[in-house]
Amino acid sequence: MSGLREGARSGHRPYLYGITSTRAVSGCATCAGVPQTLTLAPNPGTGVFRVLDANGQPVYVTSTVHNTLGKVVQHLNGQNTVDLQAQPAGIYLLKLAAAHGAKLLRVVKE
Repeated sequence: MSGLREGARSGHRPYLYGITSTRAVSGCATCAGVPQTLTLAPNPGTGVFRVLDANGQPVYVTSTVHNTLGKVVQHLNGQNTVDLQAQPAGIYLLKLAAAHGAKLLRVVKE
């Protein structure tokens, strides 16, 4: 908590600048248990986002998309796109099941 207070005093926005779109995850449909770097692109974007590997190739995942209140807004079952066009602007989390717990990818819809 002290780090947040210190950041606020120095004029930094720790939550806005701390958002990243790339995470090492396991548990995707095509990863075969091998950790891999995934990203959502474009991020930020206006509605349709693609799940891509480090080489820019599509990755098909089984996961859920949650809003910041924790409500599930979409289920993905072997898909590589997240369609948030009907959702309001904000931050959404793509939750992937993994062997050692859930992994999250953040996406910002403008």
